[in-house]
Amino acid sequence: MRREWGSKLIGVIGAMTLFGCQSQVTLETPEPVSDDLRLQTQAVGESSAPFWTKGEGTGLVPDYRARLLSHLYNRLRTSPQFWGFVYEDPPMSGMQQPFIPVPPARLDTFMAEAGRWQADHQLATGCVCDAAAVGYDPMDPATAPQEKFVNASCCEVGVVGGVAQCVGPLVPCTHPKATLRSKRWALLNRGPAEIGNENIQSFGPGQTIPADALVGFMAENAQLALSANGSVRPGSAIGASFMKTKVIPQECLDREPDCPGGACVDQNTMSQACDVVTNPDCLGLCEGGDNDTGPCSLPTPPQCPGGTCVDADTMAPACDVAANPNCTGTCSGGGNDGMACTIEFDCDQPDGFPVQESFIFSTGETVAPANVLNDGIHFQLAMQDDMGNPIPDNAAVPSQEAFFYNTPQGHVSFGVIYYETNGEPSGAPQSIEAVIGGSCEALTKLEKPDVLPVTGAPAPITGDLYAVDKQLTEGCVPYVFVATDGDGFEYTYPTYGALQAKVNADGNIDLNDETCPIWTSTRPNVSCVPSPQECDDGDTRPCYTGLYGTQDFGVCALGNESCVDGRWSGQCNDEILPGPEDLCNDGLDNDCNGSVDENCTCDYLGVQDGVCLGTPLSDDRRCVAPPTYEEAESSCDGLDNDCDGYTDELCACEYKNSDVGVCATATRDGEAVCQAPDTYEADEALCDGLDNDCDGAIDEGCECSFSDKDAGVCAKQVRDTNGECPEPEAYETDESSCDGQDNDCDGEIDEGCDSTCSDSRDCRWEEGHGCTGVTGEGNNFCQDVDGVYQAPRAADATKNPECLTNEDCDGICEQHGLVCVNATTMEPSKPATAGEDDTCGSPLDCEVGFYCEDREKGRRCVDEFGELAPGQGCGCNSTNGRSSNSPDALGLALFGLLALGRMRRRRRS
Repeated sequence: MRREWGSKLIGVIGAMTLFGCQSQVTLETPEPVSDDLRLQTQAVGESSAPFWTKGEGTGLVPDYRARLLSHLYNRLRTSPQFWGFVYEDPPMSGMQQPFIPVPPARLDTFMAEAGRWQADHQLATGCVCDAAAVGYDPMDPATAPQEKFVNASCCEVGVVGGVAQCVGPLVPCTHPKATLRSKRWALLNRGPAEIGNENIQSFGPGQTIPADALVGFMAENAQLALSANGSVRPGSAIGASFMKTKVIPQECLDREPDCPGGACVDQNTMSQACDVVTNPDCLGLCEGGDNDTGPCSLPTPPQCPGGTCVDADTMAPACDVAANPNCTGTCSGGGNDGMACTIEFDCDQPDGFPVQESFIFSTGETVAPANVLNDGIHFQLAMQDDMGNPIPDNAAVPSQEAFFYNTPQGHVSFGVIYYETNGEPSGAPQSIEAVIGGSCEALTKLEKPDVLPVTGAPAPITGDLYAVDKQLTEGCVPYVFVATDGDGFEYTYPTYGALQAKVNADGNIDLNDETCPIWTSTRPNVSCVPSPQECDDGDTRPCYTGLYGTQDFGVCALGNESCVDGRWSGQCNDEILPGPEDLCNDGLDNDCNGSVDENCTCDYLGVQDGVCLGTPLSDDRRCVAPPTYEEAESSCDGLDNDCDGYTDELCACEYKNSDVGVCATATRDGEAVCQAPDTYEADEALCDGLDNDCDGAIDEGCECSFSDKDAGVCAKQVRDTNGECPEPEAYETDESSCDGQDNDCDGEIDEGCDSTCSDSRDCRWEEGHGCTGVTGEGNNFCQDVDGVYQAPRAADATKNPECLTNEDCDGICEQHGLVCVNATTMEPSKPATAGEDDTCGSPLDCEVGFYCEDREKGRRCVDEFGELAPGQGCGCNSTNGRSSNSPDALGLALFGLLALGRMRRRRRS
């Protein structure tokens, strides 16, 4: 919403802070309500309180500030065009729409009490279910599901012992059992009323909210008075009340040590005492003990080491917040003698604790019609210009700059909103008078724009402000507003009795003076007002001032109003009004809501434990079993259902408050103590597939199979500290390393690898290599005596043919490679020359580039084209050591060489 401000409009606006939820606040239970107070409540023309909340200043009779807030609220509702109020539709679109005037709201004590409960609920529970708390952002569609939790309450609300309070367990704002706003007040509502929302503001500690601050509040929160989309809302009600709470100083709070068994240390300075200059919040971390590395609060050193902080006026060592709200003092003696300090509270004197005042502003919907005259009040609201200087009485102030009503200096203004209930007045009122201390003052209508901003459309007629300025002498001045509408009917505000203004010697208003309360049951003489002669002396008519919806229910009954001197007296006599709650065991509907003895309780079975304690009576006032009662505990709902003093015995629980592992499956014993599960271990050792030590990791340190594969390198791994089975270093998704291992863990080794061998000659037997490995496909491959894969080392017969001994070579037979090389250069060499008349047995018997092949006349050396080698033949003779053409002789010789190599290694070792 956009506002056009031409000047500074508010003289004194206090800095309002959102009311937070604090555990260091105490609330006081009020005294029982008296019949006289209830009568005054009704006589003012507002509803009676349906229930009580805790705290001082319960506000059954609206005080001056509550009435002023109501008046300002209705000024905004009935004349938004006066200030040019607009809103964007759709939001963030830049398209402006005017706010439409809506009827004034009714000041309703029920709404005030409901808002007070919400404030009390926030204080006691820390539950603030606002949009931020539930993660709702109206501009983010993804958070739309959270919108239903906005303004939820953390428990169901009921009335117990005449006090509004939680009647169920507390849950987080977004918990499925949180009470949504649509049902939040289900047990509290009296009559056809529905609470919409609350706006809770506070001042303090040690402060009282001034009336002018409420003007600032309404200026900054004007949209509270208007509907969200500019549409006209039906009859609305508002509640405004004030609550005082005592704030317990931090130093007086009982709490456990931050670091039991350890020390709180400043991580920047490593000091164990707070340096408020560098660390004003005194935040530190625990070192050692039960809360090691946890947050803690550093102790503050004395302000006056070796001395005492005293009040300079009273010399008292303890703060008197009534006389010294800031607790300022001076050091006496010690190292800081004469220096400023803060006097400590006396924790044994709670009456000296500072008081924080809050005002609670609630809105809702009721069927209560708006009265013709609404929210009359007296006020002194002076204007200021942009420089903060008072605007002279005769200064011309454009209507867009006027805020509510500009009271001339030294005057008191009286104003009332005139509104006809059907929204279509039969014409201007014939007269509106303020009877102030017995004299009549004609009221003047405050002119306002008759068209809406932006569109220029005619503004609906919903309400006009009539006001008059008057200089008053010192005293308590009663006043009442009297109007005669266009049809000649007379209305007064308030309906019964009169309002009062306390004026001091300077002509200024003193607020909430106990000697001059805002309302009095005595009405001033209104004979100066032209009388419509609506009644004859002695006539009576029925009247009722109770909460709407309570008439003719239970004990409530109509009263009668008498005609005195041709006017209705404004006194409703002999009516019976609803009580704040039902009286128990009398069989009557004392609060007139249609139910008898509701909220009355008994102890079922005479047991004062669990759900049996304080059981609501049945409709026929019998003590019956509560819905949650069980002979044997089974619901496991956080309640002592069998009323034996134990809660949820034999129910599931979380051992050591852990919701992971086997701890989440623990069970309570017969005395509701959470027992360790059978499989619980302080240190994981069972390796049973469970998180036995409840650290969120399963079977850490236990043997495992990577990817649930029990073959190859995946088998026999060890889980890490997170309980994960790590990937082996040699693991491969597809076998490729050809390292003699089952790298892909499929039960086959080196499948697809080009490592086959026919016999040990293909492996050259270097340091014991042999053709002894077998792949998954049945192929042989080379490996050493330790079973480690080795690549084959095929000889190039064209350069260095195979050999067993030096006799097979024209040079030497290199020992490890088993190929012929030159003895000097170690370059490849030819084999020994074979005899012409012998056949060959192997490539060793042939020249380089030839190999043995079976022919008709035996084995012959041939080239790659099958041509015989030059000469008449080649074969095995004494020159090359061959005695047979059998190839097996070579294999036997190789195995002999292997054995010889192993013997040499043994000797070396």
